[in-house]
Amino acid sequence: MSVQARSTTRRWSIDKGQLLQHAILVVFSIFVIIPMLYALFASLKSTPEFYRNLLGLPEVWRWQNYIEVLDEAKTIAYGINSLRLVLVAVPLQLVVAIAASFGIARYRTKRATIFYIYFVAGLIVPIQLTILPMVLAVNSLGILETYWGLILPYIALGQPFAVFVISGFMRTLPNELEDAARIDGASDWQILLYVVLPLTRPAIAAVAIFNGVFMWNDFFLPLIMAGNYPTVQLGILNLRGQYGTQWGLLFAGVFLAALPLLLLYVFMTKQFIAGLTSGALKG
Repeated sequence: MSVQARSTTRRWSIDKGQLLQHAILVVFSIFVIIPMLYALFASLKSTPEFYRNLLGLPEVWRWQNYIEVLDEAKTIAYGINSLRLVLVAVPLQLVVAIAASFGIARYRTKRATIFYIYFVAGLIVPIQLTILPMVLAVNSLGILETYWGLILPYIALGQPFAVFVISGFMRTLPNELEDAARIDGASDWQILLYVVLPLTRPAIAAVAIFNGVFMWNDFFLPLIMAGNYPTVQLGILNLRGQYGTQWGLLFAGVFLAALPLLLLYVFMTKQFIAGLTSGALKG
């Protein structure tokens, strides 16, 4: 076989591989886009039309559903509650995770390995198994159904994923950077703040997005532990009545609740992908 023929065969093999990858991505995209379109069309229908025309386009495009849901579900007020929760819990979560990850990544001792396994083991424990001891612990502190009664559990629940990604990313950083800083007289905290932390921004951004999205979308924990501090997801629950559900308003509320997350992901896509690939795969 000539060189040109081998080159053509290799190129065709690469093209087939890329074609298969694109086909898989298209299929998965369809599975994501179709439910979103269905929810969008449902959010623009009245309740009778929703039952009468379940899968079709709206006969009358009821954009006022988005205005009504702001009052019915108290979307703005409850959304502010969720935003305050995310803006406080995520930074505190990152502070704990960064300190733990630095110790695990830089001090390759048996104790550090045990701590790493302890943190990562939390990834396989469902939140439903921890809810009873968590409620008892929060209640013993006297902060059940309060603002801090949600923040402290979220800080703990976010540590396994945060430590897994951030410590994995820190392990990819060359040790020569730390050695040079030590020669210049830098302490461990100075190395962390001025050398390691700036280079770990992609992993930190990935963790912030992932855990922030989890907190914003979480329904279970606020329902159990924060009756006096309702979040946006609990506001959407108010649209479900005892004898009927306003489906148009409910889907409109879902879209409004998802809008901040979509915007966040659009603006931080590069950091999110870089943090996951470098932190999770290379670590």
